[in-house]
Amino acid sequence: MVDAGGRVFAESSARSLFDWRAQVERGCLHTLPLPHGDGWHAPGLQADAPALARLALEYDCLLIDAAPDTAAWRPLPGAAQVIVLEVSAGGTALMERYAFLKTVSALGTPAGVGLLGDAATCARLLAACRQFLEPAFAACVYSVSAELDAFAALAVRMASEETGRTARI
Repeated sequence: MVDAGGRVFAESSARSLFDWRAQVERGCLHTLPLPHGDGWHAPGLQADAPALARLALEYDCLLIDAAPDTAAWRPLPGAAQVIVLEVSAGGTALMERYAFLKTVSALGTPAGVGLLGDAATCARLLAACRQFLEPAFAACVYSVSAELDAFAALAVRMASEETGRTARI
């Protein structure tokens, strides 16, 4: 679990004298042991950093917790990308999420993009993707908000219960 937004491990001992760039260059990540893997405090991480792809081979899966900022987001080259995007109602959130999805679409088709959050807003965003973006990309986008199974309902509820923070991808 890579904390690229600096929100998960911000108060923990996972901090290091070396920033993520220095850790990647040295080939030694300062990670925290977690129940199902390692946690890495790497605020500002850029997933397309050349040396990161080599280090990523040591893991089965990288979960990168980061803000959906269209200017800063880059995929890890050569890796299957699954994106989970929280969608909230109101304000400029819909426009920002659509801009992010348009950027992702232009960079190549990911393995999947799951939308969490407000069901009506997710449906609008899904409809916009189907109408304006490449069909191959739009086919990869799905809304978990409409799911009725217990795990999907829990995920949607948890995403909407965050207190004042935006869920990150």
